[in-house]
Amino acid sequence: MDIATGLEIASKATTLVAGITTFLKSALSSGDPANANEKVAEALEKLGELQDVIFGLREDRVKLQDENHNLKAQIKKLEDWKVKAAPYQLLQTAGGAVVYHSDGPPDHFACPSCYESHKIQILQSDDMFCYFVCHGCKTGYQIKNPPPQAGGGGFWN
Repeated sequence: MDIATGLEIASKATTLVAGITTFLKSALSSGDPANANEKVAEALEKLGELQDVIFGLREDRVKLQDENHNLKAQIKKLEDWKVKAAPYQLLQTAGGAVVYHSDGPPDHFACPSCYESHKIQILQSDDMFCYFVCHGCKTGYQIKNPPPQAGGGGFWN
């Protein structure tokens, strides 16, 4: 419920209360029992309408409280992520991979795909410390250049 709707409902409730007051004053001052009974019946009808408005307001209040609670939880989650993500900087490694890096402790690299999902997955070396793998999403990254092979045969020989 937005503010305008809430104000409209509150205005309706105020109008109903004023109407009930008027009906009851009229019934009490008329001195005519038949007229008094008619005014009391009208007042009871207005009280029923007022009760419906109050029940609607209570339902809306519960919905707003739930929404408020959920929004606070989302804000807390985002604030926690900002703290957790703060030590990481996006960089391009010597091997050409673009990953997140933290000076630690310990000094390490983190998966950029998982980072975007608000998860920190530390990359683990899979072979001779050149190729690193994320064990969360199974993506591999060449962090370092491979060492030159003896005899000039290159990396793949």
